[in-house]
Amino acid sequence: YELFRHASRTRLSANERILHVGFENAIYFYDGETMGDWFGPGRYSQFTKPNTHKPPFLAEISEPRDLLDAMEPFHVRKVAINARRFTFESRKYEALFDVEAVTPTAYLLTPRTSSGSGR
Repeated sequence: YELFRHASRTRLSANERILHVGFENAIYFYDGETMGDWFGPGRYSQFTKPNTHKPPFLAEISEPRDLLDAMEPFHVRKVAINARRFTFESRKYEALFDVEAVTPTAYLLTPRTSSGSGR
């Protein structure tokens, strides 16, 4: 919940949208629009991949470039990841994302901007 409060405090506009992966009940703590769920547009399967090779066999967050590409059509600037429900190795994402906030079980990522990418 601290993650969503932080995202609310640091949003750039009143209508900034955040993507969440695994936080169906925490979205009420964000003062803006959220997206992400098991079904529909922004469903978790668009941002994760199956994990059949290592315990605890939770779905994994997509590779950094794949995650960034999947976020782009939704025009989101932040993604909140529930690391209790999805396998996530934060170090893999440091080249393309800034880790904006961390709790023991969650991460808030913001895509890094580069002068040529427009992101």
